[in-house]
Order: sequence, then C-alpha cells, then structure tokens
Amino acid sequence: MSIVTLLPDDVKAYLVAVGEKFQLPLYALGAAESLTDEVATKLAIVAGLEENEATRFVRALHYADFVIERNSEWHFTSKMRTHLSVGLIKQPELFSAAHSLLFQISLTGDPKFAGESIPRYLLNGVGKAFHKSANSPADGLKLYSEAARMELVGSQWLLGQLAIEQQEQGILPSGAVEPPFLRGMTLYQERRLNEAEYFLRRVIKSNEIREEVAISCHLVGKIDSRKPGMQAQAEELLRRSIGIGEKIHHEHHLAQALHTLGQLIGKDRSRVKEAEELLRRSLEISRRNMNHQAQVLFSLGKLIWHTARPEAEQMLRESIKINHKLRNYSAQEMVQKELDRRLERY
Repeated sequence: MSIVTLLPDDVKAYLVAVGEKFQLPLYALGAAESLTDEVATKLAIVAGLEENEATRFVRALHYADFVIERNSEWHFTSKMRTHLSVGLIKQPELFSAAHSLLFQISLTGDPKFAGESIPRYLLNGVGKAFHKSANSPADGLKLYSEAARMELVGSQWLLGQLAIEQQEQGILPSGAVEPPFLRGMTLYQERRLNEAEYFLRRVIKSNEIREEVAISCHLVGKIDSRKPGMQAQAEELLRRSIGIGEKIHHEHHLAQALHTLGQLIGKDRSRVKEAEELLRRSLEISRRNMNHQAQVLFSLGKLIWHTARPEAEQMLRESIKINHKLRNYSAQEMVQKELDRRLERY
C-alpha cells in the first residue's frame, strides 16, 4: 500500500501535485513537533532528496493548508501531524534517521538560534527527551523523569503531551509511569484536577517503589479526601504514599504526605491524638523548610487548640511570624484571622 493512501484527501492532492518522490520527505517532517525551514530541509535530505530539491519542497509547503506559520517556526495542523507521525513509524529506517538527526540538533544546536533557525522545543530540554525516546525508550524515560523533577513551566506541559503521544503510539512502554506522571503534574499545577486525576491514577496502578508513585498517591489522596464517602480510600492512598516515601528516604515528600494525612484524620474528633502525632512528625522532619513549617504549625495549632491552648496559640503566632518573614502575606493574614477568631471566644 502506498503511504499516500494513509493521508487525508487534501494532503493526497498536494502529493499528487508535487510528485511521488516527496512522500517520504513529508513523512520525515512528521518526526518534529515544530519546524524551521533549515531543519525541515535537513530532514528532507535525510529522506532522500537532493539539497536543491529539499529547499524547493520546503518552500512549497508554506502554501499548503495544513501548515501553520508561527514566526520563524511553523508546524503542521494537529490532524496532519498525527497522520505523519503514525505513518512514519511504519518506515523504521526513516523513523530512526529522522529522530536521530533531531536528537543531535537538540544536543549540539546553538541556543541563540532557538526560535529562528532551530525550533525552540529542540533546545529547551523537550526535544532531547522526545527524540531520544524514539530510538532508545529506556534512556528517553530517564530524561522524561528528570524533566518531571524540574520547575513546571511551559516546556514541561509540551513534554507531557509528547510523552503521552509516544506511549499511545507504542514507542514507550504502556506501563511506564513517566508519561502520565509528567502530564498529570502539569495539569495539577494548572488546577485542572479532573484531567490531572485521570493521569495520576494511571501512575498509582504501578507497584514500583519510586518517587512518581509516591507523589501521585499523595495527590490523588488529597483529591479523594475532598469527595464525600472517599475518606477511607484517601487515607489508604496517603499511607501508601508515606510508606514509599520512607523506603526511598524522601524527607520533603514524607513531610508533605504526613501533613495531608494528619489534616484528614484530624477531621474525626475521635482521632485527634493520632492526627497530632502525624503532624508533629511532619513538623520534625521539615525543620529546614520554613514554608512547610508555617503550614504545619497552622494545622497543628488549630487541631490542639481545645486540648493544649497555650501551645496552640504559640504555634499559630509562630506561623504568622514565619509567613511574614517569607512575605507570604496572604497566608499570614489567614492565620491571623484564625487566631483572632479563636481568641475572641475566650
């Protein structure tokens, strides 16, 4: 079957117009998330065109309806790129060569040309993980995992999408936790909780003892704790998260999960002592994290107000002091209002 039959009608018409020899070069361009003329020309050459042919071919693409301009960069419509990327998988040699070229550019490209002669995604860490995964999934997953630990910015959002794409296409193992974790975390940061929950629940199906699973159990536990009738399930997930945190010796995560579990259990007045122990342990572990200290002092002060009021008041005042020092003024105001409200009753 000719690969042209796999494409939408408008693309078939385009290929008929430009000639059959340009079918494979068009597929090669589907390896990239976005392109510049320079990189597109290199990919077309890898697919078998002479340099002058590749130049004319890329120039002609700018007149196609399935190409979207973006300053010096351009990309295919979503439908078109899906057709090309899936079809490229059916051409193993070209698939490998195209992704190898793009990976090398991600390693050696000059950052000052990002967004001009080199697509920006290739030089911000996204391209490295995405294109490495194409030829070496195990190494690519390590890069995805490293990216998930970095500050969540726009590049991680794109990386999460591309990782899921590769997993759905069978390039990455279906059970790998890195793609759904990265996608879930970016969605969680955007407060798109329903979408985030879908991906994070995929992560917690894994039995691996690793940070991604621990964090996902924590976040899904927090989500479940807000749902009616889901407290028992939330507690189970939070305890599992704590257990993994202990095994991997991840103190920051452990302190956060203990805090969340303490807050959940503290809602049951018959379990206040148990909740207090969890919160005190979280406080002890996180002594170097002042922001977390302020949060736990607030939770603990509220919890023990009726059983140890002097200590509770001291904790709330300390939380106010820390928030002021950290310039967390909204948190400072919230704790101050809570303290004032409680003091008015006495």
